[in-house]
Parts: sequence; C-alpha cells; structure tokens
Amino acid sequence: MPGLYAAGEATGGPFHGDCPGDAAPMRAAVFGRAAGRTAAAEAR
Repeated sequence: MPGLYAAGEATGGPFHGDCPGDAAPMRAAVFGRAAGRTAAAEAR
C-alpha cells in the first residue's frame, strides 16, 4: 500500500508474536528510522 509505513511489532517478521527479549525495541528503532527516511525522501 503506497504511503503506508510501519515499524516495530506492526511489521510482523520472523519473530511476530514470539519476540525474544529486547529485540522488539531494537527492531522498532531500526525499521522506524528506515521508514522515516523513506517517507521524508518521498515527501520531497
């Protein structure tokens, strides 16, 4: 869906529903940054 960005548990992935320890906040930070950069680039 064009223009829709998600990060963290909303992205699903290999650990969806069974995320080990501190992986969820780190995944949210990594994919949140990537989604933000892409959204900003598309807004230009």
